[in-house]
Amino acid sequence: MIMKRIIYAFMFIAMGLVAFQAQAQTRYLDEIFSSVTKTDSLVYSDNVSIFPVIASGGMANPAQVPKFMTIYEPAGDTASERPAIILCHSGTFFPAIVNGGFTGNRNDSLLVEIANRFARQGYVVACIDNRLGWNLTGNIDAQRETILEAAYRGIQDLRAAIRYLRKTEAEDGDPYGLDPNKIVTGGSGTGGYLVYGACFLKRYEQTELLKFFNFNTNPPTPYLDTALVGDPYGLQLKTLNVPQNPTYSSDFNVGFALGGALGDISWMEAGDPPILSVHSPGDQFAPYDLANVLEPIQDLSVIDTAAGGFAVVKRANELGNNDIWKDLDWRDPYNKAAAALNTSLGQTGVDGLYPLGISSSGAFSQCITSIPGAPADSATEDIAPYDWIDSTIFVNAYTGPITGVERYCQITLNNPNDPAIARTYIDSVVGYLSPRIAFALGVVAESDVAIPASNDDELASQLSIYPNPAQDQINIVLDGLQQIDEVTVMNTNGQIVRQLQNVRTTRLQIDREGLTSGMYLIKVRSGDLVTHQKILFE
Repeated sequence: MIMKRIIYAFMFIAMGLVAFQAQAQTRYLDEIFSSVTKTDSLVYSDNVSIFPVIASGGMANPAQVPKFMTIYEPAGDTASERPAIILCHSGTFFPAIVNGGFTGNRNDSLLVEIANRFARQGYVVACIDNRLGWNLTGNIDAQRETILEAAYRGIQDLRAAIRYLRKTEAEDGDPYGLDPNKIVTGGSGTGGYLVYGACFLKRYEQTELLKFFNFNTNPPTPYLDTALVGDPYGLQLKTLNVPQNPTYSSDFNVGFALGGALGDISWMEAGDPPILSVHSPGDQFAPYDLANVLEPIQDLSVIDTAAGGFAVVKRANELGNNDIWKDLDWRDPYNKAAAALNTSLGQTGVDGLYPLGISSSGAFSQCITSIPGAPADSATEDIAPYDWIDSTIFVNAYTGPITGVERYCQITLNNPNDPAIARTYIDSVVGYLSPRIAFALGVVAESDVAIPASNDDELASQLSIYPNPAQDQINIVLDGLQQIDEVTVMNTNGQIVRQLQNVRTTRLQIDREGLTSGMYLIKVRSGDLVTHQKILFE
């Protein structure tokens, strides 16, 4: 088991985080727009859903239902040919609160926050709903079959959303100023499963592995019935699928997942889209490496030996699918933080993975002490600290075997449900993803996101930082004719803990001044030259 408790101090991240590059703001890397225009309730799909059956307790039949997206655009933008990002929500294929959790539709706090941030960077962002519903009350095989079908439909829906955007560009006068050749997909939790599926599930035959069979029938039958659900792209007319804009491509350029997992690692092949993952090593539902998927509503083991973020990114790198990022020395602190965290976990070959998460604090567990069987010290590592919901709305709307207060306390045991904390985590998520996505799309240059090796090496050869390890202070000495202009000290989370500007000297001493023991990254700038070195405070 690879899980290792990591403590991240994101609550105290500096509000003045700066990019590692020049002073000018860069579209698709920085928020260059101050506001966003939102277009809501666009119907991108009208497909068959089983949710009417579930909601009516079996009194209704499957029916075609519209599925909606909300478009976010930078206000006042005059550019055309803009890349698009499609975001998928979590929620285990049931609405928020009904599923006992924070998430469940395109208006989830996390999706809205990420959509606004990317839109202010210059992207067009679409948050989509997908078809919901599976059999919560049937036997284990019925539950597995229907939740796998729900995931399959969700993958079809994501691909339908891609085709819809291309259709608006080709047939509807391009109302959103899209570049149909630059599309990104992203998802959180359940949405992460959909992104992984859209990246790697290409043929129905890939679902005919033995682990996707019901062995309580004679003969054993696959859980996914192609006669009902059709192909993974949703291009066949079947009982539970009506093709949506089938003449357009479902391809996309980059995928990213916050949590979630892939049905089977064998689905990955050379030539698949580049993939990024933000995943907590302590995720108890979606595996971090290779393990079973545990569905959180019923604690149902849905898929044997699925592939989480660690396994997916490592395999993508082995196949060469992520070579676009290979050997880049990133300018931003978030990608450097991810590299340091992977190193601290002893992980190699996973460039493209940010192992985000926290160790729970007792502050998040006190309200549950009155609930029998749930002691205050039963908290485990958080898996989605970037989600939040209004507590009053949740408590008043929740219905279930316990009160809304009790259920709220249970889920906040491992999630602070604090918008300020959540947004600090989103700082890291977006800060990590932005340069990789923009570079993979070709909308920024390598020099915008990475430090040329010659640049780093030239300055590094003249620089000395000692002692290392250090106790109380470090000395920074630059030999030759150049002078030190700026020094930035960051912890392994990418947080700037010390920054000295306009130094203009060749020798500098930096006192420890309360910095905790551990590894730090020192960035030194001299004119146009920049280098980075690690220092350990004992």
